[in-house]
Amino acid sequence: MTTAVWITIVALVLPYGEGVRRLWRAAGTGRGIAWWRAGSFAAGAAILIATLSAPFDALADARFSVHMAEHLLMVAVIPPLVLLGSPEVAFAWTFRAVRWQRDRLPVAVRTGWLWATTPLVAWLAHTATLWLWHQPQWYQAALENAAVHAVEHLSLLGTAFLLWRCAIRPRGGRRAGAGIAVLLMLATAMQSGALGALLASSTRVWYPAQELTLGHAAALADQQLAGLLMWIPGGLLYALAGCVFFYTWIGARPRVAPMGTTSAEVAQ
Repeated sequence: MTTAVWITIVALVLPYGEGVRRLWRAAGTGRGIAWWRAGSFAAGAAILIATLSAPFDALADARFSVHMAEHLLMVAVIPPLVLLGSPEVAFAWTFRAVRWQRDRLPVAVRTGWLWATTPLVAWLAHTATLWLWHQPQWYQAALENAAVHAVEHLSLLGTAFLLWRCAIRPRGGRRAGAGIAVLLMLATAMQSGALGALLASSTRVWYPAQELTLGHAAALADQQLAGLLMWIPGGLLYALAGCVFFYTWIGARPRVAPMGTTSAEVAQ
């Protein structure tokens, strides 16, 4: 694992733990951030560390199917687990001595953040990043250069966090946000599934480095396995998330009162 990746992990995990400690000391254990949310963040951080540590990361360099499993964890498992942990609340307690206001941030920063967290922009950014790093020349560059490899991981994680944030922390009303989240999961499942289907059905090896290491037959079989992982288990992860958001959308539908019911009776 590169130094940049380690720094990123430490910069997330330590402030979160300190924020939870301060919050629970002030409000009581389990208040403000529930136990299950803290556990969700811890699970996401643990999976990230395990994924980027040896021998898993080293095996991912040799086997494209393992590399694909690594990417699936980064884009479809780790971000939602971390975001469900309410990291913004924990970080606010960690850095509460730093007094800043959103209105005092430069206009370019505020505009850029609003733009980047727009659902369509986040989806396009994540889609472009996912397809870019599976192009042969970029995949090869990531295998050969540790710095490029770190950029690959950080860009996949970063755009996936933006995508999942738009789904889990939507702007606007609860019902509208849940509807957008369903569309995001469906669109992401379709585009990642299309890439997986192309890899699984291809009769040629996309990545020469794998062919040199494993031989043509083994490299092709490994590539097809990687495509199936992205296509089926990956699609199921997004489908499951979509079902959860759909349930939220259904539950957020406004109550319709029977004819003749007064407003006071509806409120009860």
